[in-house]
Amino acid sequence: MPFRIVRNDITKMHTEAIVNTANEYVSVGTGCDSAVYKAAGYDKLLKYRKEKIGFVPEGGAFITPGFNLEARYIIHAVSPRYMGGDQGEEEKLRSCYRKSLQIAKENSIKSISFPLISTGGFGYPKEEGMRIAVDEMNAFLLSNEMDIFLIVFDTKATQLGEKIYPGLEAYIDQNYVKEARKKEYGDAYVPIRQSELVYDAYLPNAQRMERRQTSTLKKETAKKYLSKEVRQGDKLCESDETACLDFEEQHESKLPSQQADRVMPVCWGKGESG
Repeated sequence: MPFRIVRNDITKMHTEAIVNTANEYVSVGTGCDSAVYKAAGYDKLLKYRKEKIGFVPEGGAFITPGFNLEARYIIHAVSPRYMGGDQGEEEKLRSCYRKSLQIAKENSIKSISFPLISTGGFGYPKEEGMRIAVDEMNAFLLSNEMDIFLIVFDTKATQLGEKIYPGLEAYIDQNYVKEARKKEYGDAYVPIRQSELVYDAYLPNAQRMERRQTSTLKKETAKKYLSKEVRQGDKLCESDETACLDFEEQHESKLPSQQADRVMPVCWGKGESG
């Protein structure tokens, strides 16, 4: 089963576990770490880390209860800071994914949500960080069954995921993106347009048929793991995918029936910066 990209707040995911980007020492960072502590219960989670976990080196991971979260568990991956790429950062980042997935497996966790580890304040290049995430998740799924979600904010990350892994399923929580955009851009905010959502209109016929046949499965997956806000209305990429299929039916003669290499995802409209 392929993993999926979701643009949403990771603390709102209904997976059995979520992954947090943690520090080596007993302290709370910014970004994902701060959001997870706030949603889980700051004092309870910090006390647990201090009394039961302590110091963990970069590339390590540990598990805690989810406390106030929808998720039952939090797996904390101690994220490497990017220092130019020649300080062992890649192996540490890969270790974050491997150890987190191994901990999930050991605890019989069936569904898990990851952030794009180290690509925020720790400065890891986003494209390389996405490639590493895809590599490690795919390697794990070759011999294991688990529902894995990769949680991102911007369209650039979504496009990178589609570029690296053509079969990737993507869900879009437009409410979350709208609020995040307003916060980031203030008065310069421009509402997201339906045409900005990323999908691939130029899939071979067999792949387009497979998408039609798996539509029900995708909806059931969405109901199971995604927050109510994500599931409502046309906030899922699969809704946009339906429009994409209509486009294909109207322009069937113009679409390639076969292709040796996959055409890059099509994205109309102004994109976001990462």
